[in-house]
Amino acid sequence: MSNETPDDLELQFQVEQIDRLILNARVFLRQGRVAEAQAAIDELRKLDADSADAWELQGDLHRRAGDRKGAREAYQTAFKLDPTNAAAERKYAEIVLFLGEEDRARREQRELVDEPGKHPARRRNPALAIIYACLFPGLGQLYNRQHEKGLVMFLAGAVILILLINGIVIAPYHGIPEAGRRHGLTFGEQFSMWLDHLRAIPWWHWALAVLGILAYLSMGIYGIIDAAKVARQEAKETDRLGIDAPT
Repeated sequence: MSNETPDDLELQFQVEQIDRLILNARVFLRQGRVAEAQAAIDELRKLDADSADAWELQGDLHRRAGDRKGAREAYQTAFKLDPTNAAAERKYAEIVLFLGEEDRARREQRELVDEPGKHPARRRNPALAIIYACLFPGLGQLYNRQHEKGLVMFLAGAVILILLINGIVIAPYHGIPEAGRRHGLTFGEQFSMWLDHLRAIPWWHWALAVLGILAYLSMGIYGIIDAAKVARQEAKETDRLGIDAPT
């Protein structure tokens, strides 16, 4: 025989109703049945006015309708009612961040009207940025007007390249032309002497050369990725602000 009292049965029935309404509201939202979702949320709040799930669902509904401020308030209420609700906390943070970006965009748009020179045209072509970056480290950044970063990368790349060419090509070949003129050596004999000079280079010299090559290639790859990323971001920001900027 069951020991459940009428109060226990009523509480169990209420919990089942709440779970059913939460599930229905989520399904309706997923299917885009906004009116039915709102009805389920209203019914849920009648059963449990302090339901964090109801407020989270209300925030989802506001967000779907484009009412971001209403969504922010609903998610904030849900998180206050249940601080362990990680989903409501994440959604609240996303909305706050988005609204902050939206306010910043509006301020910048007003500044574009009041102070046109404050936000110069800044659209960059990602394809051109990649091409410049492929030519030499730092050129993509200079194209994107990242002058300090571009200059540092360009100088570092130039120094590494000069050291590599000097260590592997120029230094070993330095004494050969004069010896060739003195002994009447052919080009092939001079080339053979150059190879002998290369073989005489100590292992640690070659290790430094390999490190230099890896550093140069790494800098080049980073420069390509960074130049493309920055160019895309600036193009996106230009579109967001409504600036008709040349590429």
